[in-house]
Amino acid sequence: MGSSNSYATVRRGKDSPIVHVRVVREPTEANYVEYLDALHAAFDELDRFALIFDTGTLSNFPAKYREMQSRWLETTQPEFEGRWICSAFVIKHRLIRGVLMTMYWLNKPYYDYKVTATNEEAWRWTREQMKAAGVEAPTDDGPA
Repeated sequence: MGSSNSYATVRRGKDSPIVHVRVVREPTEANYVEYLDALHAAFDELDRFALIFDTGTLSNFPAKYREMQSRWLETTQPEFEGRWICSAFVIKHRLIRGVLMTMYWLNKPYYDYKVTATNEEAWRWTREQMKAAGVEAPTDDGPA
């Protein structure tokens, strides 16, 4: 992602099927739409893929953006179901972990997921899921 007001960076290593997102600031309507567009573009480049989503220091995720995320997941399901293998969420704040767990309890995603407090656990689990799905994943912890 490009602008200095971006909600998150969206990256992947060379030839990697793992898209790595790192939140860098609180969401606004404009930067959240920009993030969803960048995520969609990254997924479009891949046949099968995984997502590691690191919330960084994010301490608040308002309902407005949870609803935007839910709508995006619903509208992209026909395109990404079967291709999106898994998502690992690195969430240091217990409250945000609870929000995500509640969101997914109410509306189960069409991919496997894990919520963890550490990047190391997210990468380890994601590599295991990719291997189980027959997709070669990098052995390092992705792009810098």
